[in-house]
Amino acid sequence: MKGLFALLGIFIIPLYGQEIIQQRPIIPAGQLKILERVDFWELPSIKTEVAIAKDRRIAQIERKKGMCYLYLISKGAKRLIAQAQRIYHPVFSPDGSKMAYGFRTERKAKGQIGIVDLQTGKKRIIHQEGKNVGWVSLSSSGDSVAYGVESKEAEFKRRKYHIEICPTWEDNPWVVLKGNVPIWSPKSDKIAYTRIEYEGIRGVPYIWVYDLKTKRSLKLKNSKGGGGMDLRWSPIGVKIADSIEGIIMFDLESGDTVRIGKFEDHSPTWSPDGSKLAFVRPYLTEKGELLNEDIFVVNEDGSDLRNLTTTPDVIENRPIWLSPNEILVRAESRKGIQIEILKLNQWKRR
Repeated sequence: MKGLFALLGIFIIPLYGQEIIQQRPIIPAGQLKILERVDFWELPSIKTEVAIAKDRRIAQIERKKGMCYLYLISKGAKRLIAQAQRIYHPVFSPDGSKMAYGFRTERKAKGQIGIVDLQTGKKRIIHQEGKNVGWVSLSSSGDSVAYGVESKEAEFKRRKYHIEICPTWEDNPWVVLKGNVPIWSPKSDKIAYTRIEYEGIRGVPYIWVYDLKTKRSLKLKNSKGGGGMDLRWSPIGVKIADSIEGIIMFDLESGDTVRIGKFEDHSPTWSPDGSKLAFVRPYLTEKGELLNEDIFVVNEDGSDLRNLTTTPDVIENRPIWLSPNEILVRAESRKGIQIEILKLNQWKRR
């Protein structure tokens, strides 16, 4: 189901920041309410890809006459970052200082990665002869980069993946892992990634976590079918949420897992204090066709599961918890496609 709902409309860098932990009493998921809806950004088409930084700058890909253009938009100003035949999956470093993106110079060309320092304009291109390079992730400060490399095994004609981790401006990987789709933890001390294991001729993904201090990898229990772009670290980096036949949370310290929701639920996002999750619940026809999607919320222990939105005329997905009382969502209706901010009653009164 994950591939079905991997829509192109919006990719947003998760907001990390240990300073967000609050002292005020927190409202549980069951008491959350939407106080106001605020239009944040209008997407020109369903194929538009955007990323949003912590300070709410926007990276937007526009397609014109067979070319792609990547822009940085800040306070109404528009700056061209890159252009190529194909550009995809732009991401900011969590501190907002750098941006990375995948691109192809021609339709049949191999994938490459571009990295740019948004303050100095310094750029780096990562490419490997005869191989696809992609699925890039930047560390918290953007000083280190992890990316996937794809090739083919001649003997079995299977796709083969590995991950390279290196300083952002140096072409000298100091860690190579078997897997793909790396995602840095908030403290940049671990990397979650996907590793394909073959059961006969069928490849099955599992979630692994690499600890950069101990230099050891751990396969997460109950992670069969997981990994990929739905995976999200909790704000302090001790838990992981993903969509595997519903939403599942992994506790890296205890080894426990918590399953919540229904089979089709996807796109989890943590509240900044890590006490709650928001995610998407799709409504399907008997043939599996998408009718609608709403946003649901739940406490981290799986309690207080409830719908936050009920909008039969609007498809809402790709939630990101921007701040304690703001959730950003992609809203598609007959009027067009908007990125909206849902203002919440996050705090209890004393």
